Order: sequence, then structure tokens, then C-alpha cells
Amino acid sequence: MNVKVMIADVDDTICESTKVIKKDMIKAIVRLAESGTKIVFISGSTVDQIYWQISPFIRVDHYLVGTSGSAAEFVSKEGVRTKLFKKEFSKDQRNKVLEAFEDLIVCHLVYPMTTKEDQLQDRGTQITFSCLGRNAPKEAKKLFDPDKIIRSRWVRFIKDRLGDKHLEYSINMGGTTSIDVTLAGIDKASGIRDVLAIIKESPENCIFLGDNIDPGGNDYPATIVIKRFHKVKSLEDSVEILNQILKDKTND
Repeated sequence: MNVKVMIADVDDTICESTKVIKKDMIKAIVRLAESGTKIVFISGSTVDQIYWQISPFIRVDHYLVGTSGSAAEFVSKEGVRTKLFKKEFSKDQRNKVLEAFEDLIVCHLVYPMTTKEDQLQDRGTQITFSCLGRNAPKEAKKLFDPDKIIRSRWVRFIKDRLGDKHLEYSINMGGTTSIDVTLAGIDKASGIRDVLAIIKESPENCIFLGDNIDPGGNDYPATIVIKRFHKVKSLEDSVEILNQILKDKTND
């Protein structure tokens, strides 16, 4: 298996949602990086959040692609961060999206289990509506909308509120309870293409790991670009896959 680049979702693939990386995952990633494989992490979270969860613990060169493909950095093994790109809303675009979500909250009485700030997050290059709150209990988030019916309805509501202007945005369901809004054409597929162009690697030499790769899932766009992918069932599953990639590479 000729894997030159390993690309992975973060929450519930590499780390528990919003938590820092664990020791067995650190070991698997470091060994793979030291074998010469380039490492890319991609998430709906901000680059700063991904950095906090992973970068201080692995100490190998790697790439962070945040806010669903709208921003990216290179992080050296010494921890030096270099911005690669950042695709931001205009002030007017940002305000219109925030107003649409505020209307949704009022019309559908969508109250968070945490705080308003934790529910509606302006991440600069992405606005994220975490229905129960980003830091709501994990089990409550899993049970909230497993079939995506509720959020599908709310995505239509947001598009109706934005009118023809909704064509300026990509509006997608993320994670277990979120709706993510970026500029049109930006998603994990575009983010991966942008990073691969920068590092001069081909999708054919990549593998992708994600927990939500089915159509409609926030990892699905990545599978449009990367044809070798794994739907992981747990963090332990991810570790096994990473170790198998290294084993296959060593045996080539």
C-alpha cells in the first residue's frame, strides 16, 4: 500500500470530541510520521482548537486544516506554526448568517444545555451552530439527531432565511449536533485539495480516516477526493488502522 499522506478527521476519529489526544494514538501517529508519511488533520473545529488537541503532544511535522477546509497551517516538529490559507466571510455575510441562526433559535425554541456562546460560534472562517452546545454531554449529543432529520429541516430554514443569498455559502451538517456554514465551495474536499496542492501530493497516494463518511456526513466530502478511506468505529479502531498502514508500508 503506497500511502504517502494520512489524512484524518479529528473528533471521534483521532481524539474524543473536544478532548486532547491519547497516548496510544500519539504513538501510532508519531511512528507513521517518522516512517516518512505526511500527516494531515482536518476538522470543523478551528485550527487553534485542533492545535490544542493534538500538536503539543506529537512533535512531528504535520498539517492542520480547520473550519471544514477554510483555513490551514503547517506545524513543524518544533511546534512552529505557518499559516497556509484562510478564507473568511465579509462582515455583511457573517452578519446575515448569524441573524438567520438567531431566527432559528427563536422560531424553534432551540435552547442549549450549556451557554448561548457555546451554541452559536463565530469561528472566523466558519459559523457553527451546535444545537445543544459544543460542550454538552457526549451521550446527549449522540441521541439528539442520529438520523439528521431535525438538522435537515433546520438547514432548509436557514436557506429560506438567507433567500437567494444562500448560494454564497456552503451549509452542511457537522458532527452529531452541528450545522456548519462556510463560503460557497468550501468543505473538507476543497480543503484537502488545497493542502495537497501545497504539499505537491496526489490523492491516489493518500488515505482518509473518518467516523462520519456516509452521504450527508461531515466527512463525506473527503471521500470524493480520497478514494482509499476507512469509516472508523472508535478511537481504538483508528489506532489499529494506523498501525496496519505502518506495517504494510514496512513490508512493501
